[in-house]
Amino acid sequence: MDAAIRIPAKIKTRKEQDLLICFSHLRWNFVYQRPQHILTHASREHQIVYFEEPVFEECSHSSIRFCDAAPGIRVATPLLPIGTSPARADAIQRRYLDRIIASTPHAQLTAWYYTPMALRFSAHVNFDVRVYDCMDELAAFKDAPAQLALLERALFECADVVFTGGLSLFEAKRCQHRAIYP
Repeated sequence: MDAAIRIPAKIKTRKEQDLLICFSHLRWNFVYQRPQHILTHASREHQIVYFEEPVFEECSHSSIRFCDAAPGIRVATPLLPIGTSPARADAIQRRYLDRIIASTPHAQLTAWYYTPMALRFSAHVNFDVRVYDCMDELAAFKDAPAQLALLERALFECADVVFTGGLSLFEAKRCQHRAIYP
C-alpha cells in the first residue's frame, strides 16, 4: 500500500485564478521549448500545474514531487517504485491529479495535453476546456506505446481545440477535428 500522499494543503494562488493543468511527456527542465514558452505566458493569468510523466526509482512507495519552476508554474512529478504496473501507475497518477484539483481553488479548469497517454488517468475529470497541442507525430516515435494512436483519437474526440506543430502536421491531422490550427 502507498504511503500517505503528501500534497500541500493549498497550492499558492493569486486570488482564485483559473487552473491550467498541462500533461506532458517532456520534462520541464529538459529544454526550453514550446510548452515552456506557452505556459510561461499563460501563467500571467492562470495557475499552472505542469504534470510530468512519472519517474521510476528504487523506493518502497509512491510519492509526488513538487517544485516551483517559475512564478505561477508548479511542476508535479510522480515518483513510482520500479516495477509498478501500467494500470497501477495510472491509478496512482489519477489519485494525485484528483488531489491537486481538489486542493487548488480555481474558477475554471483547463487541461492542456502534450501527450494523449495522460488520458489514461485524466479522462474522468470534468475539465471546462481541453486543449491538445500536438507538437509531433508521437505514434511514429521509436518505441511508442501501442495504445498511443487510440488514445490520440480519443483526445481528438474530447478536445475543444487542437494545435499542431507546423503546417505538415496540420495537413495530416486537419480532418480529425473541427477546431484545429497550425
